[in-house]
Amino acid sequence: MNSKKNKLRLTPWWKGFLTSILGTTISIALTFGTTALLNRYKKKEAQRLTAMMVIDDVNKSIETLKNIRQNELDGYNAAMYMMTHLDSIYYVPIDTVELAVNYLAEGVDVNSEQTFNESGERMFHSTQEAWTNLKDVTFIRNVEDFYMIRNMLKNVMAENPFWSRPVSKAESDSILTSTDLLDVEEKRISYITKLLKSFRCRKFLSNYSIRLQAYDQLIEDWVNVNEENKFLMNITDEEMKEFVERTTNKAHPVEEKEIIGTWSRSAVEGHFTEFEFKADHTFSLFDSQEMRQQIGENGDIPNDNELTGDFFIEIKVFGEWHIEGDSLIIVYHPSTVRANLNDDQVVYTKVALDKFKQIKQKVSKAAEMRNKKAYGYNGGRQSRAANIDITGNRLELITFDKKTSHYKRKK
Repeated sequence: MNSKKNKLRLTPWWKGFLTSILGTTISIALTFGTTALLNRYKKKEAQRLTAMMVIDDVNKSIETLKNIRQNELDGYNAAMYMMTHLDSIYYVPIDTVELAVNYLAEGVDVNSEQTFNESGERMFHSTQEAWTNLKDVTFIRNVEDFYMIRNMLKNVMAENPFWSRPVSKAESDSILTSTDLLDVEEKRISYITKLLKSFRCRKFLSNYSIRLQAYDQLIEDWVNVNEENKFLMNITDEEMKEFVERTTNKAHPVEEKEIIGTWSRSAVEGHFTEFEFKADHTFSLFDSQEMRQQIGENGDIPNDNELTGDFFIEIKVFGEWHIEGDSLIIVYHPSTVRANLNDDQVVYTKVALDKFKQIKQKVSKAAEMRNKKAYGYNGGRQSRAANIDITGNRLELITFDKKTSHYKRKK
């Protein structure tokens, strides 16, 4: 008998069959394994992207809180300066008066740079599925705590007695819409003087340090939590900088050649503003505003049954401009101010037309005198930080007290 072991020999058919089965099995394993791997990778990337969005949102909230703090500081200093100069309040610079009034009166000054944007919070809560299976849940808890505290701060600023301004929004609205306080200088100064002497004003100012301390503590806490979040998600400062640059609208300080042209702004219905900056560094400003308050011989427009349509006060003024660093410097020439009461959209009865011919010139002259005084303040010089977007067709101007206005290039 042959003692050698019999060797298994596969026919070519069996070899082909087994090879096919093996190839299919490997293919299925690779397909499902790769899909799972890709899904895990995509989920990890989604978590990372969302984390950077949240971290950026916290950074923006920190900047907003810093702006609120700075507004608190500037407003307090302006109010205290006026309180120590009550005997010469008529000579207090107008910008100091505006800062103090905006600080003491609720609802007078609305500034987007002092308002928290809630879009990041909504985005975070809408992507909860992306956070499943996250190994370290501390990040999520940090973010949830941050948004909870930020909402508590907004409620405190709106309702807490320590944040209650001496002039309520109802009183502010009444002054803005129903009285002549803003038009008559003696009445305006008398009201401000009385306000500064009031107990409610002194009480609000005495709580200044409490508000400032709260802002400082929150700024420190939010900075710390953001540093911890970057550490937990292994996100470097360089990655955050690249993310912000990639997701932020590109803008840069305007250059002289970029600002030449005509720029218009119509933020609200009934108010239109247009600058024309010329290459010889002169400019013209045209401003048209609907007259919502009544005018006439005794401050009244003729009765509704005597006319229909809208009046517009139109102001035109000329001046010079130039760029200093990142700022646009404009110098108005108040002697060039011209005012016109535009009644092109008004239809009169014959009686009203005869009466209004005499009123029109008087109203235009009064508006001209008011605006000559306004544009002559500080020698007519105004400085505004000026940025232009990547298209060169959108202009942003920012005043010293952070009020922002946007203009579009007129083509």
